[in-house]
This record gives sequence, structure tokens and C-alpha cells, in this order.
Amino acid sequence: MRLRCRSVGRRSTRVIVAGALLLAPVAPAWAQADASAVPSDRPTISIPRTADGPRVDGHLDDAAWQTAARVTDFVQQWPVERAPASERTEVYLTYDAANLYVGVYAHYGNPRLMRANRVDRDRTVRDDTVILYFDPFRDQQRAYVFAVNAFGVPADGILNGGTLPPGAS
Repeated sequence: MRLRCRSVGRRSTRVIVAGALLLAPVAPAWAQADASAVPSDRPTISIPRTADGPRVDGHLDDAAWQTAARVTDFVQQWPVERAPASERTEVYLTYDAANLYVGVYAHYGNPRLMRANRVDRDRTVRDDTVILYFDPFRDQQRAYVFAVNAFGVPADGILNGGTLPPGAS
């Protein structure tokens, strides 16, 4: 997995994360998943395929990002579960024959509130992070977890039974 992160802007800090997850053996089955297999109460996203993947450079200005699926309806997990998000976040999703591409534009109204530390890999627990959960079993109990903070420090793990191992993001 490659994750890159770059902060841009002067008046308000904006964090942009762009990543490519290697999914060569999984992509065709995942991309063609039967929508009827997803329970009707769960949100779904149609992710467009791109012929050429975007540059993974911290910018979301490639043609692939322009045609990517865009997700903006997020809620909090903490401190108030399911409350409207306190900051605006835009997530862009696309894929090609070998990779799933995820671009995140995390807006910050007050950059002094952003928590990010230059720490060792998998030690971003106290930082503001972008976390992606992949639940291939569709049971909301097990997932592959990938995270990154504003300095680009990655963390990953496996969610099992709804809980992460100690020390994981």
C-alpha cells in the first residue's frame, strides 16, 4: 500500500491524502459485486473505473480524480456518535485493473486544532487520522484497516470482532 499526504493552503489548513491499494487479484470481483447482495439499509457507492490511475502526489487535480466517485456525507464517531461531522471531508474513489485509489480532502477551519505527530508507523492513536475500513465479509465485525495522519505516517491492522488490537489506530 502506498499512502502520501500533503498539507496545502495558508488561511485554512487542508489535508490531502491520496493512496493506492494494491488489489490486483481482488479488483475484478469487487468491482463487479452484485448490488443485490448488499442489505438495502447500507449506503452504496458506484465507483467508476479509470483507464489510467491518477498520480499519487497529494493533489486531486488529475483527470482520474475528476471522474471519481465523490463521498461527502460523513458523521462523527466521537465525541457524539452519528452527529454531523464538525469539519467537511471529501473522499474520491476510483480504480483501474490493479489498484483502488482513494483521495481524501480533509478541510480544517482552525489548523491549530489539528493533531498530528511525527511518530513511528502504527503509532497514530492520538492523532487526527483518515481511516479506511475494508469489510470484504460484509459482517461489520471484521475488516482490513488502513490509516494515515497529516504527516503521512501510516498505520494498518485487522479489525476482528469489532475491536482493534491494542495500540492500533
